Order: sequence, then C-alpha cells, then structure tokens
Amino acid sequence: MFTYQINMKNIALILLLNVLTLPLSATPFWAQYKWQSRIVVYYAESESDMSASIVNAHQYEWAFSERRLRFIVVFEETVRRFPDNGDNVTLQPDNAYAVSPGESLLIGLDGGIKHHYTDLVWQEIFRDIDRMPMRRAEIEQRKQSKDS
Repeated sequence: MFTYQINMKNIALILLLNVLTLPLSATPFWAQYKWQSRIVVYYAESESDMSASIVNAHQYEWAFSERRLRFIVVFEETVRRFPDNGDNVTLQPDNAYAVSPGESLLIGLDGGIKHHYTDLVWQEIFRDIDRMPMRRAEIEQRKQSKDS
C-alpha cells in the first residue's frame, strides 16, 4: 500500500510538470522566420493602433531591409506583418510571454527574445539590433566586401 501511494504521487507530479511546462515548449508563431529575419512583435492596444503602427513602420522600410527585420503586430487574434504581402492571418491567441497591450518584443535571428519594450521607439530598437553580435558581424562583413 505504501508503494502505491508513492507511485500515485510520482504520476501526479509528472502530470503537473507537463502541464506547467506546456506554454514554454509551444512554438511561438514567429518561429517561421528563425534564421531568416529579426522580428519586432508589437501587441497593439486597438485595431486603429494596429493600423497606425504599420503605417508608421513604412517610413523605416530601408532600415528594416538593412537589418533583415520584420514587424509583426498582434491585436486579439489578428496578426499583420510588415514588410509582407499585407494579408491578415488568424492565429490561436497566445500570450505566454505576458506582454501587455502597447508593449513589444525584439526577437533575434535565433528565435530568442532579446528585449522587451514598453514603448515602440524605432530608433531605440535599431540601436539595440545594431549592438547584437550577429548584426555587428553582418556590418563588418559588408565593410570588408566594400573594401575588396
């Protein structure tokens, strides 16, 4: 009887651990861009905020291209991407990263979260990207190819 109780406790503990780690092991929706693009994921406060943030991003199109950067705006279950074809896609809502409306995440080429922002300030984001080791290597490689 004592052995049975220990086994049930072990089983319950294993099930509890599986449930607790589920959100951490889920693949984020931006994983499709891993090793292709850096990502800024912005959690909009409203539909109009979503549209305004995309319009605002257009003025930095050259900086996005230079940094291999994509901008993903999330509002409820709708996601818009820039630069992209502009189509809306529907996702399962997940906010496993506890980001509040009006905040954003910077995702590196490796798919990891590099920074959490409370305001969407592109100059600050570009500066942070330009300090990343992989970005610095890209800049150095570009300089060397121009010198050759």
